[in-house]
Amino acid sequence: MQSANSETGYRLAMHWQQGCSQLHGSRCGPTVSVLPTRVLDVGEEVDEQNAETVNLLLTYGKEDRYTALSHCWGPPAEASKVIVTTTPSLAARQTGILISDLPQNFQDAITVTRRLKIRYLWVDSLCIIQDSASDWSEEAGKMGDYYSRATITLSALCAPTSHSGFLRDRWTEGRQLDLPLQEFENFNIRKVTNPFGLASSPPPLWQRAWVVQERALASRILHFGAEQMYWECRTAVVHEDGWKYSTSVDSPLGPGCSGVLTGKKHVEKVWNTWYKLVEQYSKRTLTKESDRLPALGGLASKFGQLLGSEYLAGLWRVDLIRGLLWTRRNDSNSKVAGYTKGEKYSERRARRILNIEKADSMRPTVTAGIPSWSWAALGGPVNTLPQLVAVCEIEEAKVTLTGPAFLGLVSNGEIKLLGSLVKAEVERFTKPTGPRASLRGFGSLRPVAVMDFVGTRSDSSYFFHVASDKMKYYWLVLELCEGEAGEYHRIGTLCTNNEEQEAMLKIAVNSKVTII
Repeated sequence: MQSANSETGYRLAMHWQQGCSQLHGSRCGPTVSVLPTRVLDVGEEVDEQNAETVNLLLTYGKEDRYTALSHCWGPPAEASKVIVTTTPSLAARQTGILISDLPQNFQDAITVTRRLKIRYLWVDSLCIIQDSASDWSEEAGKMGDYYSRATITLSALCAPTSHSGFLRDRWTEGRQLDLPLQEFENFNIRKVTNPFGLASSPPPLWQRAWVVQERALASRILHFGAEQMYWECRTAVVHEDGWKYSTSVDSPLGPGCSGVLTGKKHVEKVWNTWYKLVEQYSKRTLTKESDRLPALGGLASKFGQLLGSEYLAGLWRVDLIRGLLWTRRNDSNSKVAGYTKGEKYSERRARRILNIEKADSMRPTVTAGIPSWSWAALGGPVNTLPQLVAVCEIEEAKVTLTGPAFLGLVSNGEIKLLGSLVKAEVERFTKPTGPRASLRGFGSLRPVAVMDFVGTRSDSSYFFHVASDKMKYYWLVLELCEGEAGEYHRIGTLCTNNEEQEAMLKIAVNSKVTII
């Protein structure tokens, strides 16, 4: 058994970092850059006088090397114990912080930063004033840049909470067998390992929503896994056991978005990468539901530059139709053990399967202000679609901002569309894969819609035709808002075949709808 906090480990980490700097050049970015607004000063070479404390430093645009910590705060009970900087505690943090008072992940990050001979460390909870809305909004908007500019991002890959620590003992026996041979150079046989330890489930850190953009934007990452360390940069991936991978693609984004290129001929690939990231992000957890869109803000800012489009609460103006047609996804772990085909689902069973308190509730509780047409309004996993052909006219799309647009801070939003509208009776039901609704009144045809929420009652809904491809046709399922003529909430999506489409269009009425 060998500790991650070993001289051998640090020599290897420094070897990786130096190799990246010397061999990859500008592709992985500079190692010295403008420091974040505030950093922890962990000191120069450690001695008895500075080993026990660090202090929060206001940098005033100074340039130097620094590390950034990517970590899990943990569930609410654990997250509430994380030490943070607030307006009243700011002066004390600048005077000095006793390292022994910090969560173990922070202590480990300080240790690693010092051993890598780097003086400054950025940690979100300590370097952002958590009770200041203005400071949080400004600094959250810079977080993507902070990870991108960091000399190394320290990834607490194996730590489920801030108090878990990531400098753990790892089993190393049996991983490598050295074979000395006469007349030949020595060689060894290594145990095959899964990339980043991904055997059946992602490591704890990769279940956190914020980490999607941290990994996608960082230039260089040093991961501390349960079994070994891993190095990622824009050019290469290296495992402690010797496994390597490299790419010649010159990407403007980090390891989590490797392969993204710039230029007009690559625009569709950039779009596909964005929607793939949304799918990954939507199934991850947040300590605060209010972070649903801000936690993707750094990526939104970067993609806004790449795509040249306006960001509208998780969607993009120039690709609005595609963005509107997200669908709710229920992963296999949402299914109930023992379910048999044909079993009738009760309302109580539906609530338990889908983890929703009320089966007839309109949608899960989400941040106030997010429009129903945004995938972020669901507060859970979604699927997205490839490029489609729009069949409706976008008359207007707008949001009311309460902060920077790329943070998704809005109080409301609306989209006005002109196209074909159908009113139909529906019967709602729940399958192991999620809520559904079948349309009535079409004879033997029973088109089935994917609903955004669980419900068992039968009522009428509206269906608005928005897009098509060669063989399928896509509709938004809408519900008329009470007391507001022409205003609707999105409640699902419908995909029809040729026969169903023909029947739907026979009763469609050309209408203008406003979705809020």
